Amino acid sequence: MSELDPKSDLQADQKPQKHQCKIDIDDLYALKKQAYHWLKIPHPKKLHMQSGQYISKHKGAGLDFNESRPYNEGDDIRHIDWRITARSGKAYTKIYHEERERPISILCDQSSTMFFGSQKQFKSVLSAKLSMMITWISIQNGDKIAFSGWGHNKSFTLPLQRKSFAGSVIAKNLCEISPTELSTQTNLNSFNDSIKTFSRSHGHHLFIISDFYHLNDECLQTLNHLAKHHQLVLIHVYDDIEKNAPTSGTLPFLHNGKTNWFNSKNKTQIQKWQQPFVDREELLKQFCNKHKISYLPANCKQSELEILESIQHWWTL
Repeated sequence: MSELDPKSDLQADQKPQKHQCKIDIDDLYALKKQAYHWLKIPHPKKLHMQSGQYISKHKGAGLDFNESRPYNEGDDIRHIDWRITARSGKAYTKIYHEERERPISILCDQSSTMFFGSQKQFKSVLSAKLSMMITWISIQNGDKIAFSGWGHNKSFTLPLQRKSFAGSVIAKNLCEISPTELSTQTNLNSFNDSIKTFSRSHGHHLFIISDFYHLNDECLQTLNHLAKHHQLVLIHVYDDIEKNAPTSGTLPFLHNGKTNWFNSKNKTQIQKWQQPFVDREELLKQFCNKHKISYLPANCKQSELEILESIQHWWTL
C-alpha cells in the first residue's frame, strides 16, 4: 500500500459511531458551539435587552420607527411627524413597531417509552439533544427560557428566566431524569400534568418533544387550550423500526414478559406492527392541521441539526 493510498486516509477519517442509549452530558455541552453557528441565524434588528429582541407584526408604541401615515383623531400628538407635516401641509403621525418579548418554553419527554432505539441513538437521547439545541440557541438570542422535563421516577421544571447558567442547569437535570433501563411501569398522567404547567401563561413559543405514546383525549384538550395562547411546535420523536417493520427473517421480541415471534413475510403481522405508529402519526398531523400547530417529525437516525433546520424561522420572526 502506497503512502498516498486514498483508502488509508478514508479509513483514518472514519470513526465508528457508537449507539447512544444514555445521555452524555459532554455531548449536551458540545451542542452549545454548534447551536451558535448551525444556520448562521440572521438576527433581527437589536432592541433594548429588557424590551425584547423580536419585532412584533403588530404596530404600536415602541422605540423602532416603522412608517408615517396621515394623522387620525385620537393619535398621540407627541408622535406627530413635524417634518412631513410641514412639507405636505397635512398632519402626519409616526408609527412604531411594538416591541415584545418572546419566551421560549421546552417540554422534554424522558419517560420509559423513550428508552428505545434501533439505529444511532435512543429516542431519549435525541429528545435531550433537541432540547439542548433549542436551549443554547435561545440563550444566544437573549430569550427568556423555561423548561419542563418528565421521566419515569423524576421530573424537573425551570421557571421562565433569562440567565446564562440555565443551559447548564437543564443539561444536568436532563441526565438525572433520563431513563437508564427498560421499565413497564409508566405514569400515564405525567405527560398531561407536564403540559398543563404552561396553561396559565401566554405568548410563549412552546416546543413539546415526545414520542406521544401517552397521548389521549385529555392531553389533546390541554394541547388545544395551549394552542390558543401559545405558538406550538410538536416534535414527534420516533425510531425507524416503529414506522417500518423489519424486512428479513423471523425475529423474537419480548412483550409483557413473554417472548413472541415476528415473521417479516406475514402481511398481517406487518400491519399489526406498523398500525399503532400510523394511527398516532395521523392523529397528530390532523390535530396540528386543525389547530394551526407546527408538526415536526424527528427520526432517531437523523441529527438534531437536520431536524431543526426546517424551523429556522422560529428564531427570526
